[in-house]
Amino acid sequence: MKKDELFTILDTVARGVAETFGPNCETLIQDLTTLSHPILAIYNSQVTGRSVGSTTSIKDGAPAEYALELSRLQSPHINMLAAEDNRHMKSTTMPFFAEDGVLGLGINFDYTAFEQAEQAIKALTAFNGFLYEDLRKNQPL
Repeated sequence: MKKDELFTILDTVARGVAETFGPNCETLIQDLTTLSHPILAIYNSQVTGRSVGSTTSIKDGAPAEYALELSRLQSPHINMLAAEDNRHMKSTTMPFFAEDGVLGLGINFDYTAFEQAEQAIKALTAFNGFLYEDLRKNQPL
């Protein structure tokens, strides 16, 4: 299969995943054949602020060739944590091999809001002890 055929398939998958999981889930397709691995398609790009043609990394906006060597993108990096600026993201990049190159399907899920909700729920449901035990301890014999 050629890269353009593979792109068509991966683009359908990327769009479907992004729509299924909503605005906190960025999906993208990158050309992993080159060191700069430019983005060929991206959905919910507000998660990282990147766009089609971008060659910057998810972490800090540095040029991708500085952040990752091509050889490190030839194998899957699944369910990795990418934390930056008090935001937390789960990130997965999976390479797909075509006759004429390698494309990567990337999924970046910003779960910062879920983490904040978890902390709020823990604060709301925290308690100092058990009422009936405390009442029994304070009763006269």
